[in-house]
Amino acid sequence: MNAVPARRRLGLLLALAATGLAGAAPARALQRGDRLVPPPLPLLDGRRLRPQDWAGQAWVLSFFTLDCPYCQRHNARLDTLSRRMAGQGLQVLGVTQDQPEAVREHLQRHGLGFAATAQGATLRALVTARRIVPFTAVIDGQGVVRELIPGEMSDDDVQGLARWAQPSGASGPL
Repeated sequence: MNAVPARRRLGLLLALAATGLAGAAPARALQRGDRLVPPPLPLLDGRRLRPQDWAGQAWVLSFFTLDCPYCQRHNARLDTLSRRMAGQGLQVLGVTQDQPEAVREHLQRHGLGFAATAQGATLRALVTARRIVPFTAVIDGQGVVRELIPGEMSDDDVQGLARWAQPSGASGPL
């Protein structure tokens, strides 16, 4: 962490402390039905995803790496879902730990329009201990984990995740 400026280091430590991860791994990864309390995350487009931004809409989290061909196909399918569901209570978030500039270039080269973060270590540690990629998690509008899916999903299965979309004021899947 010495290469990280002191101010940034403090922000990282505060984020870890807020999630209960400072100095220790979580007791267990989340299971279906558990509630996710997401950490603040910087997005690659310069925005910051705050915990309150998650409320009232479902989130499909795609944990991936740049060198994974399965992830590339999977993320292309998720991008189609993201575009189809724009403004309908479902967001897709790409989560990786690859270098931010390389991820930006990858997203642009492949025409992927969903939000992404390259600082996904904290979120990944909260969601799963599994190292398989791609790994997909679905969080509903109340912050409840609904799906935990290791590996590449078919197009039909990815498009089926739309059932978790949260219309205004609704709870549970459609």
